Amino acid sequence: MMVDAGGGKAAFSVWKMLAYLHEAKLPNADWRRHLVADFEHVRPFLAECSGEVASTLPCPRSGQRLMVSRRGQRFDAYPEAFHEADCSPLKGLSLADVALWRLNRTAFENAVCHALDLTPVTPTDALGDGVGLIGCVGSGEARKRVYLGYAPDERAGMAFCIDVVQQNRQRCCAVMPIFFPRCEEYLRRCEHDMIVLEEVAAFADAGLVAKRRETVREVEDLVAVAVVGDYKALRLRDGTLIDLSRRTKCRALVRHLHQRRKTTGNRDFFYDEEVQKLNAGQERILIQSDDFKYGLFHGIHKHFDRLFTVLDKGIGRYRIDF
Repeated sequence: MMVDAGGGKAAFSVWKMLAYLHEAKLPNADWRRHLVADFEHVRPFLAECSGEVASTLPCPRSGQRLMVSRRGQRFDAYPEAFHEADCSPLKGLSLADVALWRLNRTAFENAVCHALDLTPVTPTDALGDGVGLIGCVGSGEARKRVYLGYAPDERAGMAFCIDVVQQNRQRCCAVMPIFFPRCEEYLRRCEHDMIVLEEVAAFADAGLVAKRRETVREVEDLVAVAVVGDYKALRLRDGTLIDLSRRTKCRALVRHLHQRRKTTGNRDFFYDEEVQKLNAGQERILIQSDDFKYGLFHGIHKHFDRLFTVLDKGIGRYRIDF
């Protein structure tokens, strides 16, 4: 029985159960016992362990372990000595009844990629990364690697997240079966994303399907901003109008950063790099200010934090939020 932190019976989660059992070899009777109503949906993702037979089976009535023995082409399962009163023997079992089955991780992870619109990686790529690389999302500058960790508890989840972060300088995404607050906080601080399968996917008759399209837990959601004219003004959801009509330099960079985000999907940038790119396309140097917030946004800096997030002021790294 699974218990929660308070000692009570925890709510059943097929995702948590799969995290615990992702390397297990069990007879179908045990898979059914652990997965209950989800067994038939998960069954297509189980693979038979060729030539391997269970040494015990659960009694259908009491759950007590029955010892398996071969009788010619069939199998019998008997209770241990002195426990005969607790359950009856099972006789004439087939090989299918006693065969061991395991989670077919290749099939399962491909189904996860399909449900979440990820591009699967080749087995060679996946093995080479060592921490469960299953696919990629996005393209160009916005392309991110996606890793799956079968973490049944927060301690295992943190170990997985640390491995992912240590192997990736560029932004990537960690996928876990269930939600762990410490893991989300750690990934957020390290500027990586998180997908929780329990929140975004479900087993159904059609296989593994997405619950909703918004799969990635972003550090912050995009702010609803209406562009007025050719970036002459920005209108926020609450009606606030940010007038850029007389701020040529500020307007040019805002246009550049917003179009870059829309084209590549990449929200993070280095101020100096983007200023250089913008200036390179001009006949004369357009922007010379070293201070993004209080220089370029001088006079309207009170609106800056509604449009951008400061990731690291020391190195001039920011995120556009619209």
